[in-house]
Amino acid sequence: MDAHVAFVGVLFIIWGLLTALVGVSTLALGIGAVALLSSAAGRGGGGQVAAGVTAIAFTTLAIIAIVWGMAHVLVGVPLRQREAADVVARLDDAAAEASARLLGDRRVATAKPKPRRARAAAKTASKRGARR
Repeated sequence: MDAHVAFVGVLFIIWGLLTALVGVSTLALGIGAVALLSSAAGRGGGGQVAAGVTAIAFTTLAIIAIVWGMAHVLVGVPLRQREAADVVARLDDAAAEASARLLGDRRVATAKPKPRRARAAAKTASKRGARR
């Protein structure tokens, strides 16, 4: 099971890096639209509005893509390094905290992952049970 979780972690990291790369390229397009906007201002053409809308749209989408990609990387790295229970417990805690803040700053009891010794003992016990 841990190998599958680690593989999903690798996929998350790859997907996040690709999404961030798309965000960086979109940001370059936004910068190009800003350059068109500044050059059109000197000539006095009607392309200023279109270049402005394009610059705002590309820059906004680029920032969203970069943040989205980094979020995937930030989830993928712990998935690769730890057991799934730790990551799921942390995500559950974050979701509970966010919903509590949305609903009026009420604290919600959070899940706590088992200590590493307890997990190791549980794995050993389950392996012994499988052998019998």
